[in-house]
Amino acid sequence: MGIERATHINLVAACTLALLLALVATAAPTALRGTVASVYDGDTITVTLESGAAENVRLIGIDAPEVRTNRHGRADKVRGPAARDHLRELVADKPVFLILGEKERDRYGRALAYVYCNGLFINAEMIRAGHAVTYTVPPDVAHKAEFLAAEREAQGRGAREQKAKKNKRHRTPTRPPNTNP
Repeated sequence: MGIERATHINLVAACTLALLLALVATAAPTALRGTVASVYDGDTITVTLESGAAENVRLIGIDAPEVRTNRHGRADKVRGPAARDHLRELVADKPVFLILGEKERDRYGRALAYVYCNGLFINAEMIRAGHAVTYTVPPDVAHKAEFLAAEREAQGRGAREQKAKKNKRHRTPTRPPNTNP
């Protein structure tokens, strides 16, 4: 019976260790606070952290049109600046709360974060406003459903705006035609 008891104790200890390791692996994400110092484009900002350090931050889960030509694509001279300007309106010189993703940095060394400002989830707001699209890359897919819903909302609004413009161009005049000879 002594060997069975020792085996049971070892099994309990192994399970306890596995549980502790699992808890450590699912620790709370890193959160940072700072003030937006500059906006590079519609999905990249520079934040001055409370520590005084400057951090380049890429908004997780979205992709906005490029402002400048890079090795991956050409600049969109209309939509790129519009996206950048909208992001500037939302966050420039304002305090932000950053929640780093599971993957904390991209290949360019930028922090990957969900950005909050004045209670607004900025990543989702950029999509909702039609200035970005959903672009989730595992493991950072926590807000994918929310981003896709925001994208559908923006597309629906865009379709309604296009229909309104079309109706405006083809509407019937409201004045009766001149009947004087």
